[in-house]
Amino acid sequence: MLESHQEKTRIFVVDDDDDLRMLVAAHLRRCGYDATEFQDGEALLDYVGSLIMSRTDGVRATDMILLDIKMPGFSGLQILTSLRHAKWVNPIIMVTGMRRDVEDKAFTLGATALVRKPFDMTEVVKMLKRVERHITPPIYAGSGGVSYQLRPFSM
Repeated sequence: MLESHQEKTRIFVVDDDDDLRMLVAAHLRRCGYDATEFQDGEALLDYVGSLIMSRTDGVRATDMILLDIKMPGFSGLQILTSLRHAKWVNPIIMVTGMRRDVEDKAFTLGATALVRKPFDMTEVVKMLKRVERHITPPIYAGSGGVSYQLRPFSM
């Protein structure tokens, strides 16, 4: 009898708070996700940019991104804007402890969902599962010979 092989949902966890990022990623792994950590938005953009520039067919970058809004250097909103400008269609879930107007701006810029700090990981996983049910096969920015510059925009 053949076993069916289903790939784990891949999530990039981006947060400058090392303890929180590692805790979230470890919990997601225990829940069956393939979690990759990035300490800031620039590290994420460098990685995604290298995937796009290599144009390797069949490489699955990620299914979702869990992205903190408030980070030193490039903010999560700048990273969100850059990814959406580069035609990144996969879900981007913003994490914030900021004001309502910042949350509204995140949705205006293309956030898929929002997690408010402090949060309960059980609730975060439930939300990820809801988002996961609506994921179509990933479309990769840069496919078809078009290249995109993944650099943060000023807000």
